[in-house]
Amino acid sequence: MARRVRGEDGRLPVLGPFVRGMNNVAHLRELGVNQLRLALNVDVTDSGLLKQRPGYSLVAPGSAHSLFAADSADHGYCVIDGTLHLITADSRTPMMHVGHQPMAYVDMAGHVWASNGEGAWRLNGADAMPWGTESPGGQPVLSPLASGSMPPGRYLVAVTFSNVDGEESGCEVAEDIELTQTGGIELTRIPPPQEPETTKVNIYLSPPNGDALYRVGTVAAATPTVHLRTPVGSSGATGRALQTLLCDRVPPAVLLGAYKGRIYFIPAHSDRRALYFTEPLRYGVYKVHRNYHLFPDPVESIAVVDDGLFVGTTRHTYWLPGTDPFESARLAIEDAGMVRGTALTLRGSAFGLDELPNRLVAVWWTTRGVLMRGDAGGVVTPLTERQLALPQYEAGAIHHRETDGLSQLISVLRSPSTHNRIAAFDRADAQVIRNGVIVN
Repeated sequence: MARRVRGEDGRLPVLGPFVRGMNNVAHLRELGVNQLRLALNVDVTDSGLLKQRPGYSLVAPGSAHSLFAADSADHGYCVIDGTLHLITADSRTPMMHVGHQPMAYVDMAGHVWASNGEGAWRLNGADAMPWGTESPGGQPVLSPLASGSMPPGRYLVAVTFSNVDGEESGCEVAEDIELTQTGGIELTRIPPPQEPETTKVNIYLSPPNGDALYRVGTVAAATPTVHLRTPVGSSGATGRALQTLLCDRVPPAVLLGAYKGRIYFIPAHSDRRALYFTEPLRYGVYKVHRNYHLFPDPVESIAVVDDGLFVGTTRHTYWLPGTDPFESARLAIEDAGMVRGTALTLRGSAFGLDELPNRLVAVWWTTRGVLMRGDAGGVVTPLTERQLALPQYEAGAIHHRETDGLSQLISVLRSPSTHNRIAAFDRADAQVIRNGVIVN
């Protein structure tokens, strides 16, 4: 440990309080007495005092990663030795085997949606279901019936699946049939579901020579045959219109975000340049041919605030304003990307915005080694540029911690296998200690 060098008057300098925190950018001789070069195992209070951090105790043995908890929940999730666990303050409950890939989570509509690029799930406490509902593997075979009150004309027929919670699948195409005389339609070879959570088949029918489809019945899964004998609206009521035509099931993803009734995601096994989003308030389906934003570089992280999204690629940061993704223009706002996994959305109270405690504020680490803050309107503010220089990182995690009156952002960053260890700034300082005395 180096000892402090006495000044010209022979006195030791008084160091602290360290109200300006750490600074590893300034030259050592330019470091103020209210700044630290390095702080290990201590917290710096708002008044600049150093407080020793408490120790830790083992909660769950094993190889753990992908820890998550929603703001309003009293539990969280973590992958331990390849098994997803429900974590509470004093227990952990194994749920299912998910493998060892990193898990992405998002909290939306009272559920936690999770995916690790190999599978996708909807979590509710200790219960897990597949994300979305499987789509039918085709459409029924249609044949005319002699009995019925459906007038001659061309009809469209389609089926969808529903799971035990009533969540409906997509439907890729509708079949058509021409009735030459009044009668009905027989549906055979209705595709059977493959997943045990799929319990219902929904039947949709168009008016004669119409293009819109309306629900005319629901039957149990694996029903072999259905007969339609009455036209749409014959009893004075029309069933709900088919809303998932041309929709696909959300695939396993490697990045998730939630904003204004939609879930945004990057599909696994893609080049990561297309950021997709679900149908509004239908978190299990999307239209692959239209529900996406394209970026020139792979997307690494998403950060959400009240009136838009910050999207970070490997090289740049973009702002997507507004609530309608089809009217949102992509704006480049920063010539630095986001480090994968380091974007976090917080309430304004975490930054002392007492007048707007519920305003959403985003933070993330940039590829230049700077902790950035993002606010409404796409405004970005560097928080550490003049005080903290970090090497280049490829991935990480960030967490907001409040304890003993302290509000902190805790980051864990992972370096690539090979990288330049000099930070992304134009100077590097070395500290030389000889016989316990700092000599430069």
